[in-house]
Amino acid sequence: MRMEPKSKLVATASFGEGRGGCIVNESKKDRLSNLPDEIVHHILSSSLKTPILDIEDLTMFSCVSKRCRQLVLSNPTLCFDGFQRTRISTCSKRSKLMNSFDRLLACRGDCKLQVFDVSWNSHYSWTTPCFCEDNKFRVFTWIYNVLVRYKVETLHVFIEHGLLDDDHILPAFPSYIFHCDSLRSLKVDVNCMIQAPSFAFSSNLRSLVLTSVTIVDEEFFKWISCCCKFIEDLCLDSVYGPNNVTIESSSLELFHFKCAANGRICHLHISGEKLKEIAVDWSFNPYRKISFGILAPNLKRYRWTGNLINHPNLGNLVSLEEAEIRLKPKLDGWDNVLEILCRLRGVKVFLLTEEVTKTSGFNMRHWKLQDPALFNQLKEFTIELWGEPNGIELARYILEHAQNLEKMVIVHLPQHSHVKRELSKSKTISNAKLFFSTYT
Repeated sequence: MRMEPKSKLVATASFGEGRGGCIVNESKKDRLSNLPDEIVHHILSSSLKTPILDIEDLTMFSCVSKRCRQLVLSNPTLCFDGFQRTRISTCSKRSKLMNSFDRLLACRGDCKLQVFDVSWNSHYSWTTPCFCEDNKFRVFTWIYNVLVRYKVETLHVFIEHGLLDDDHILPAFPSYIFHCDSLRSLKVDVNCMIQAPSFAFSSNLRSLVLTSVTIVDEEFFKWISCCCKFIEDLCLDSVYGPNNVTIESSSLELFHFKCAANGRICHLHISGEKLKEIAVDWSFNPYRKISFGILAPNLKRYRWTGNLINHPNLGNLVSLEEAEIRLKPKLDGWDNVLEILCRLRGVKVFLLTEEVTKTSGFNMRHWKLQDPALFNQLKEFTIELWGEPNGIELARYILEHAQNLEKMVIVHLPQHSHVKRELSKSKTISNAKLFFSTYT
């Protein structure tokens, strides 16, 4: 069902104007009356990215009728988000909003709550972001209450500018959240420290997304490996962490990792027999000792962005189908590039940036000296060309020798129109469809 914009939704609810609140137009049947409860719940809910109604709107809607009030209170998705800046510009205005939300929680009774999304933007006291102790206490009290009382399955916590206290020290994220038996999905986007929960508690988490957090030590990753027996998705986005990140999971299917700028992480090792997708975005000081290892025999999709690592241990990628390589190798790093290409020889869909190929210095004659089976399984190939001849030579070689190639996409700069002319000559040898696209 298509979502109505906020102004249209208010109109369909037949809101009247007046100091007393909302007036129901009894002479006209509004469109919400004939809809099942679950459809109205969907309309009232947030998409968890772009909230449709904030607390004030929900309060107004609940005044339309008894059914509207019950629909608001029984909605299994509850979002504290989407406030205009003027409504949260001072601590006193924020307290009023929080009081309204306290009353909403108190009136819900035992109605089931599955999703709780709380988003809070710090306001500024002069030039310093302010997240008052009272606000901080109340937000985490809500979280504790909904976890204990309603057994929430999905929890998203976003706090802009973080939780810095008066001494500008990052506080610890409450560990009781990780101990909740009902929780299946947890997203945390808060500038805070995360310590390893107690190993005495197992977790039922299926999905864990941590953004802009500081992980104190390696024990947290040991906790994931030992206590999260059902976890399927793990995303570490712009995280600060210890030197070593090692995760071994028998249930993990998707792993995304992005190291924070100037992060301390030097060693990343991930293993799991059910892993199907891995995405790594890792830029680091090239003079540091770095190690990277993957043990994922059933991996299907692999995306690698950042610095090239010398002799990465990629394991046996016999099931790999799609690969995207956006690395920045050193000028003398072709041997490592070729080693990676050999590991990816069975891939069917491949994207490669010219930053990878320009280190080779290879022309067509050199490419022909490589293993002829290197690109035999390739069906779709995309390469980004910035005018360097090395990338053009590789594209020509693949176009002429990849026996199963069905499609090739060439992305180039507008001023490099010669790329199309040069590769069109090789097109006469191949049965693959050739597409050209320019950077915008």
